[in-house]
Amino acid sequence: RYTARVLLVDAVSLGGVEQNLKEHAYGAALLALLSHIDRDPFWRSQITYMRVNEQGKIVMHTQIGKQRIEFGTPEAIEEKLARLTLFYKQIIPYRGWNAYQRVNIEFDNQIVCE
Repeated sequence: RYTARVLLVDAVSLGGVEQNLKEHAYGAALLALLSHIDRDPFWRSQITYMRVNEQGKIVMHTQIGKQRIEFGTPEAIEEKLARLTLFYKQIIPYRGWNAYQRVNIEFDNQIVCE
């Protein structure tokens, strides 16, 4: 008996993508993000739920902690996840897992915590 750990993705709209995600730029970028998360053991276990809003921006919810991670659009995936890694390695140890409810990594060179 085995229960697979899968990331739940909820999308209001995918910008006109109705059939094959690979055939659209946004869908391909979203699949690249999902693939990146799936390949990394930490992200695969930490990110449990992802919501895509009407503007195509992604909000992630975590397994540990109460953070809502505002990722933005699925662009610059490596850079955004590097900033999120920085948050987990340099901010969480000093402030604690539940110090922040919202973490925004959407914009270049910024980590906004509330």
